[in-house]
Amino acid sequence: MKNAQLDVTNCDIKLKNDKTQTVTIMDLMNIQNLIYEIRGKRVMIDRDLADMYGVETRVLNQAVKRNVERFPDDFMFQLTDDEFYNWKSQFVMSNYINMGMRRKPYAFTELGVAMLSSVCLILKPPFK
Repeated sequence: MKNAQLDVTNCDIKLKNDKTQTVTIMDLMNIQNLIYEIRGKRVMIDRDLADMYGVETRVLNQAVKRNVERFPDDFMFQLTDDEFYNWKSQFVMSNYINMGMRRKPYAFTELGVAMLSSVCLILKPPFK
């Protein structure tokens, strides 16, 4: 099959509860745009993950705090003042200074996101 072209528009993801959920390529592309490089690691920010799970950021962070032993430093970390400033500078917003945040966000590495999925499936599956 020389010059064959593969046309993929969506894929199925099997969740822990044996339910299958369809995820479009657009969903995957949107998720890619939420991955940042901080401290030389590819991470996702707590508020973006909370949005994926359809919960408030504080609810996601409470679930993490209840299971803090599952999240060592290589799974998640809180941004420093400089990291927070640099991360915020990537956005053009009218309320750029605080962006509606009271605290510096947590960043989750790939391992942290995987662990978060087991902690947060109780809350709501991703890709609402």
